[in-house]
Amino acid sequence: MNGPTYFVECIQSGVEPVGLPNADLARDAQEIMEAGLLSAMNGVTVPLPVEDHLFRDV
Repeated sequence: MNGPTYFVECIQSGVEPVGLPNADLARDAQEIMEAGLLSAMNGVTVPLPVEDHLFRDV
């Protein structure tokens, strides 16, 4: 079964997805990638959680 099919089946059955389709895991992974991008752009260590998000709507 592919990822999108699995995710839709989880939503339809009310089951929490495990692995990559899990929302908490995906959000954490995004924050880690954003911290890496900020670090590369600015040449500094970026602690987690990221306070100044690059893509935050203001």
